[in-house]
Amino acid sequence: MQNMKSNTNMPSENLSDSLKTPAKPRYRLTKLGEQMARLPIDPKIARILLAAKKHDCMAEILVIASALSIQDPRERPLEAREAAAKAHERFTDKQSDFLAYLNIWDSFQRERDKGLSNKQLVQWCHQYFLSHLRMREWRELHRQLTEIAIEMGLTSKEQAFRRPPVQEQLRPSENQSDQDLSAKLKQKQLGKKQHRAQIRAAKEAGYEQIHRALLTGLIANVGMKSPDGHDYTGARGSHFHLFPASALFKSKPKWVMAAELTETTRLYARDVAAIQPEWIEQEAPHLVKYHYFEPHWEQKRGEVVASERVTLYGLTVLPRRPVAYGRVAPEEAREIFIRSALVAQECDLKADFFVHNKKLIREIAELEHKSRKQDVLVDEEALFDFYNQRLPELYRPSENNVGRAFMPDTADTAAQTPSGINARPTVSDGLNRQRLSETPKPLADIRTFQSWLKQAEQENPRLLFLSKEDLMQHAAAHITEEQFPKFYKTADGKFKLNYRFEPHHPLDGVTLTVPLTVLNRLSAPALEWLVPGMLREKLQLLIKALPKQIRRICVPVPEFITQFLES
Repeated sequence: MQNMKSNTNMPSENLSDSLKTPAKPRYRLTKLGEQMARLPIDPKIARILLAAKKHDCMAEILVIASALSIQDPRERPLEAREAAAKAHERFTDKQSDFLAYLNIWDSFQRERDKGLSNKQLVQWCHQYFLSHLRMREWRELHRQLTEIAIEMGLTSKEQAFRRPPVQEQLRPSENQSDQDLSAKLKQKQLGKKQHRAQIRAAKEAGYEQIHRALLTGLIANVGMKSPDGHDYTGARGSHFHLFPASALFKSKPKWVMAAELTETTRLYARDVAAIQPEWIEQEAPHLVKYHYFEPHWEQKRGEVVASERVTLYGLTVLPRRPVAYGRVAPEEAREIFIRSALVAQECDLKADFFVHNKKLIREIAELEHKSRKQDVLVDEEALFDFYNQRLPELYRPSENNVGRAFMPDTADTAAQTPSGINARPTVSDGLNRQRLSETPKPLADIRTFQSWLKQAEQENPRLLFLSKEDLMQHAAAHITEEQFPKFYKTADGKFKLNYRFEPHHPLDGVTLTVPLTVLNRLSAPALEWLVPGMLREKLQLLIKALPKQIRRICVPVPEFITQFLES
């Protein structure tokens, strides 16, 4: 009590200091959370009901949601397990255990519509091993959920209650009296086939909508079939098996979704349905994670592409799909674009600068082949620096400062997401005119690059044109046409010479191309002289191969070769 009294008599200045301390942030429910709080059921089921409005399947989901909130109305007594399983086959669906609840509901509703008494309904439930008390509980909970859904504006009164589909009987074919027996049988088979197709189409029409809505609340209970076993790999590294009473136990589809995971002798999935993995990403984009790998330049698509992997709680939903890498990592994609498309020239660009640069690089590369030294053409890093200084980091079509790097503001940077860059248009009212500011794009594909180039060349037409000074490390003055002629002249005319510097290749050196008719009239000793530019290297090798007594006369070798060539 003394401590309490001392606390109540604290000084006024300390009390004022405590009042000034900032309060902790209060976490509030979102609009979706407020709607879920109004539904007196499990949050997962409540989330499914809200998703049913989006997918326009509220009548079906109200039935399934109320069934998942009570004990299973199907009875499986130990002494009559086989008879119960055979009776329940009437309600099973090969793709989904959830649709079995709809089949039970529709069958029970049809019996009620016949005007059966309560005793007759109890007998009908006993015949098909259904609990009449749970069916009443199911219907009562369905009524309450329907009233709440109508009150919340999730559905209307006309669309909230499910009407059992009318089972159309096979109609006898017309003019059967005029047909023979074989024609009658054929017409009967065709009628049965059309009837089955109509039933299947009516059932499959709402399959995707119903199970997409269910997936929003049961997203943590998805699983993929293991390639080397009969079990399923679930979220967070879990492994489970399908419950033996499930209609999917034998078929075992690749991807399933379960209403619950129950652990007995092993972890079992109860009330499962087959799903498509694409639905997971579309219904729960805030839960999936994206991983990108192997970024590269793809010449056919004309852009930098990477492989994208989508995971949910560690479970791989989509193992690999190609995506534009410029939206994921603009800087890295831009660098790959410059190195592959422009520097390595791995694209079919028809721009004037590209054709000019390609021709100039080829001419300087020929000088290296002639001199047999790779010291004339600059390396790839120098070419990369040339383009890197002139290309902007991001390209905005409405920018006036073309050719300069555009740095996005904080708002634009914050708007970037793993799936892309979200556009946020702004209107500027500078000179009494409105101009829409478009989303900045990274220069990581041919289309964006061509758009930027068209705008950039209006100010500087030769912005990306290379010169010999940019490409040559030295002047290479010794590589003249006299030393390395383009043609070899004979009495029959002049023939083209090709130079190649690639040791151990059959065409390494200089190659003379002549017609077959001229081949026998060529002088072999004359061809051994090669061309003047290669003669010095050949003489040096010949002198080194001489005996020591003769080689002593030729020292020093460079001066001796110079005097020999001058004479």
